[in-house]
Amino acid sequence: MMAIDMVSIPITLEQLITAVQQLQPEERAEVARALILVDLRSDLRALI
Repeated sequence: MMAIDMVSIPITLEQLITAVQQLQPEERAEVARALILVDLRSDLRALI
């Protein structure tokens, strides 16, 4: 089994929102579910 290394890429909240808005509806729903699981912060609500 191959190990997967984590990569960290700093982006702004605006960049993240723009990227999520370009996803297909099913993918946006998956992001929304993940954010809810990690206690969605109020400044991230723009993503859903």
